[in-house]
Amino acid sequence: MQNLGYDMGITVTRYPHVFSDKRVDFTPKRMIMESNRCILCKRCVEEVKTPDGKDVFSFVQRGVKTRVNIDYEQEEKLSEAEAIRAMNLCPVGAILVKGMIQKLPFCEYKYDLLGKDLKPIVHNKALHKEPDEKFIVATTSLAGCFGCHMSLLDIDTDLLDIIEIAEFNKSPLTDIKNFSKRCHIGLIEGGCSNSENVEVLQEFRKNCDILVAFGECAIMGGIPAMRNFVPLKECLEEAYLNGVTTEIGAHVVPGHEDIPQLLNNVYPCNEVVKIDYYIPGCPPSAEYIWKVVKSILLGEEFSIAHDEFKYD
Repeated sequence: MQNLGYDMGITVTRYPHVFSDKRVDFTPKRMIMESNRCILCKRCVEEVKTPDGKDVFSFVQRGVKTRVNIDYEQEEKLSEAEAIRAMNLCPVGAILVKGMIQKLPFCEYKYDLLGKDLKPIVHNKALHKEPDEKFIVATTSLAGCFGCHMSLLDIDTDLLDIIEIAEFNKSPLTDIKNFSKRCHIGLIEGGCSNSENVEVLQEFRKNCDILVAFGECAIMGGIPAMRNFVPLKECLEEAYLNGVTTEIGAHVVPGHEDIPQLLNNVYPCNEVVKIDYYIPGCPPSAEYIWKVVKSILLGEEFSIAHDEFKYD
């Protein structure tokens, strides 16, 4: 999978890393279990057995807390060669044998060398504004459910603190239809499913210094992208001609120059314009959104806790 990513030019992640800080187990007689590296591939669980057929590794806990556990009693029964085999089975170096080293350090293999000098672009400077001016923020909702904008308002009275440093320009929250000035930051909800979505997104890219995609629809298409698995013609026929709620005798699929033309697929925003930051979640929480936005505006670094990611 890593090799395929490099072959396709994916050398850096566009998402912030989220670490749950799992424990490193030094207790076994011969091995070290580095659970922070483990990807739960199950190779060690299925393939490492004692001479009498007992399991050495097993999954414990559930959900995001799942980790691989070592049975200390059974681990002692492994020979040196069997322990080294277990270490070599692990594709990410989570299983280590005490006193043993690899011929090449992890992250120094062939495909890692191709991309190790490539770094993501990090904006760590505050956006410029005059001392007596506020930051200008614009928002829009494309092909989505408007849930991310509803989440924006869940900040409640803390919105008063935001207004102290920022004002809204073009946004459904203000009902301002057109840009009246250049904006420091633009928040994009939803992906692109029709020609109007593309035009609005391109307009935001022209008028905003920083563009942020927030919510899963903007980042990867979300629920609207489920139609990507069905030809557009079949989607329209099912909706307007063959659906159970279709009027009997209906034989017209709406089509007019005033109606935005549907695209063949629903596209995430980064496939249409350059996106500077991503805020994942469905929807992301209000506190999380505004923490990221304020940090970008002020040029401050920010950390993301695991429990801040929200998917309803």
